Amino acid sequence: MTRQVPELTSVSPKYATIVSRIAELSERENALGTEKAKLLTEVQNWGATADFEHRSRVNEVIAGKPFEARPSAISEFHDRIGEIEDERRLIREALHLLQVDRADEYRRASKLVCATFAEEHRAMAERYYGKLAAVAETRAEIGRLRVDVERSGAAAGYLPEVGFDLLDGSLDRTGGMAQELRRGVQLGFLQADAIPAELL
Repeated sequence: MTRQVPELTSVSPKYATIVSRIAELSERENALGTEKAKLLTEVQNWGATADFEHRSRVNEVIAGKPFEARPSAISEFHDRIGEIEDERRLIREALHLLQVDRADEYRRASKLVCATFAEEHRAMAERYYGKLAAVAETRAEIGRLRVDVERSGAAAGYLPEVGFDLLDGSLDRTGGMAQELRRGVQLGFLQADAIPAELL
């Protein structure tokens, strides 16, 4: 049976907003990265000319010539690279904060989704623990029988321990079945008096 489970974004508008904003900012950061890569490729194409112009400008400073602003294309390139990096830095910081918020809201929204199935889950869990307690009681009866046989002086090995490989010893207070039954009591799915006394 496939259940209709509410989407996280439908139970929490805040979660929907955060997820949407993260997607938008991630897309913007990728676009900025693409733009930067394109600009850097263009600069590399300037090649020797740009190097020569730079050396000439350094030589002019050494010679004491008055400073002249760079050609506009170079200035615009450096300005734009700086703007891109500033925006990307802010986006990365915003994404970090939004991801923290998303994790918090994810937990809240998940809790709301699970709440819609709480009664159904409780009924299944109670049924599970009830059946497990019935199995434990039957196994405890087998365990008591084996103990009585041993006390009479006979070897109880001819009465196999049913379910031992799966469920530990039938009277094992520290075994997995006993621990699981006690957990059922702690979770409120089982009454303590449903557990064989030997397993408490």
